[in-house]
This record gives sequence, C-alpha cells and structure tokens, in this order.
Amino acid sequence: MTTNRIWLFVVLPLFLIAGGVWYAIFNISSETYSASQTPASVLMKQNPEYAAAEKFRKEGKHDLALASYQKALDAAEDDFQRAQIALDIARAMEQLGRYEEAVIRFKAITADTSNYAITRATALSSVGLMYYTYSGAPLQAIVTETFKDSPYSSFRNDGTSLGMAYIKLFEHAASIYPLALSEVFIAYGYSNELLGMQNATSTPQGKEYIARVIQGLRAADADLARMGSAVEERPLIPEALARAGSTVDALVTLGVVSNPEQAGAYFRDSVQYAALLGDKPGNSYALRYASSLANRYGDARAEDIRSLLAPFRSGNERNIHAVTTDYLRFVRAEGASSAKVGQLTALGKIDSGFKSYLLSLGWRPTDF
Repeated sequence: MTTNRIWLFVVLPLFLIAGGVWYAIFNISSETYSASQTPASVLMKQNPEYAAAEKFRKEGKHDLALASYQKALDAAEDDFQRAQIALDIARAMEQLGRYEEAVIRFKAITADTSNYAITRATALSSVGLMYYTYSGAPLQAIVTETFKDSPYSSFRNDGTSLGMAYIKLFEHAASIYPLALSEVFIAYGYSNELLGMQNATSTPQGKEYIARVIQGLRAADADLARMGSAVEERPLIPEALARAGSTVDALVTLGVVSNPEQAGAYFRDSVQYAALLGDKPGNSYALRYASSLANRYGDARAEDIRSLLAPFRSGNERNIHAVTTDYLRFVRAEGASSAKVGQLTALGKIDSGFKSYLLSLGWRPTDF
C-alpha cells in the first residue's frame, strides 16, 4: 500500500467551516442554536452560574466550577443545555480527581437514549480518553469502573487485551456518532495492535487492521471540521490531532506510509492549535511531537526538539500541565516500559535543560 492511497487532510483550514452539519446533527431550528451559537455559548450569555463556572474552570478552580455548574443546571432551559452541563459536571469531577464518579456520570449520559447521539458519544469518548490520560492508581480505578457493567464488561470477557477492550469501547462510541476523538483512537488502537504483530502488513488480519486505521483517520479528519465550529469541543482538537500523528507515525514504522512528515503535520497542528486555545506550552502535545522528531531524525532536528521542550524547566511549573508532570514521574518511578523510558532519555540527551527537569522529578544521572 503506498502513501498516495492515504488521504490525510490539511486540518487547520477545516476549522473555518461551519453551518449545516450542526443543524443536521441536532435537527433543531436555526432560530434556537447554530454552529456559532451552541448550547454552551447560549448558556454563557444567559446563565450567570454557567458563565461563572467556565471562568472558574479556566482559572483551574475546579471545585468552584463544579458548584457553579450544579447551580447552572437548575436554570437550564432545555435538554440541550442540561446535557451540556451534565458533561461539564462530569469533566469537573475528573479534574478534581474524582475519577470513578466521573466515569459513572459519563456512562450515565451515554446510556440515556433521550440525549442526543453526539452528546452520548462525547460522554463515552471522554471515558476512553481517561485511559490515555492518567497513570498509576488512578488509571487502575478508571479501568475497573469502566468495565464493571454491561455493555462494557463484554469488551473484556473473551480474554482480549486491555488495548483491544478500549478499541471496542471507542467503536461503541463511534456507532452512536462518529466523533473525531473516537475514530482517531480506534485508528490509534489498531496501529498499536499492528506494531505487536509479526508480518503485520501481509497477513489477512494485518490488512484488515490497516484498512481500519485508514478508515478511522479519514473519519476523524471529516469530523474535525464540525468540532472546529463548536466552541465547547475545541479543547479536544489538539488531542485528536496528536493521536492522529502517533497513528501515522506507526504507519511509517510499518512501511505503510513512506513520508514521516505526514505524521509531523498532525503533531505540528496539535501544538499550534493548543497554543491558539491558550493551553499551557508544557503539554503532552509538545512532548509527543518532540519524541517523534527524536525517533525519526535524532540530532538532525535538535533545534526543533529543544524549542518544543523549552517549557519543561524547573521553576516553570505554572506553564506545565500537572498531568504531564505526573506522567514523567510515573514512567521513571514505575518503570512503565523500557520504550517510554528510552524515548524520554533520548530527549534528555538532546536537550540538557529537559534532562535537568527530569532529574528534578526523580530521574537519575545513570538513566542517561
């Protein structure tokens, strides 16, 4: 299979598209909501408690945000607004470390068939995303709560791997509505399965997985246009882009894609879009892009790698995501995998400032 058979969109210009897709999804009058006037944006204008909650969320005051979201729920005017606030409440609980409660609430939104398909799918994709966000004891609790009941318990009862169980979870979410986030994680999951297979590109199962990866990437690209027009979904776009980058990176390793810059375009867009959103520069998107560059090019891209890693410095914690810092600690303390340790030490060898930051988190000089 050659590269020119894989159609990968130039993503950022798609964010300018708005209009009819949103109406088709919700089947509601343009006099009520539109692509530029979503339930969240209306709540911001008309519901003071919701506006206060959003302000607290942006400031990282998630306890105050949760209280205001709960008050905002009492003043919600229709099911669209109530569903949006329910999602926000679950996300606030997640940010507060109440992971099991968040999973329960997300799953409840998905199970309620009176909710709109896109809302249900968003809630379930949020459950799946938690698996790829956290580590250690929180992750163990998240996995247990996710698969404890039907239909999710069936995703693991046939001896499948945890990775395949999450592929099935995202496939279930995509069957409700093909969100970019679900589709890209399906593609990413199958690409990981391929990396662990012998003769991955020539066996019938391998060919099936490759087709599913490409299908997922195309579906994700298509939905990114809609996500870009919905203010409340834009924060998820960098993750979708970065995960697409990792997926294409795997296809390069497998020889399915010959040009690694196709992966680089996704990674670069993820970092740039996160910056447009005002995200902290010390984020996982920058870390993943730097790791991809180091893996593919080594010292030849040292300048770009150092630029991406520049925020990761002791004393600059206010500009670094706490979850990313926790991940860096976990990888070293738990020996999460030799591959992950190797990726991070490779970055430290290229950027001495990043190495110093890792040392401040408990890494040892002998690691390098």
